[in-house]
Amino acid sequence: MGASFINEIVAVTKGMSHLHPQTGAVIDIGGEDSKLIILEKGSVTGDLKVKDFSMNALCAAGPGPFLINRRRDFDFPLRSSARSPLDPPTPRG
Repeated sequence: MGASFINEIVAVTKGMSHLHPQTGAVIDIGGEDSKLIILEKGSVTGDLKVKDFSMNALCAAGPGPFLINRRRDFDFPLRSSARSPLDPPTPRG
């Protein structure tokens, strides 16, 4: 096919650098694994680069524990990171 391989962490970093350069972290919950990628601005080009990352060791069947552990690592309330499906919808209009 002639296509080159790019590691998914590198691909996410390049995409975020292009689309959302102010991003400091990405939580990627996929079908096979979950990742937390910490980003920082590169000193030469100013593009985002990987500062650190964490990846679960098993399949994505455990995204709940992955998120809970990362929440503890970075001391932020999990509830503030996403709306719960049990919350009432936000009125539009």
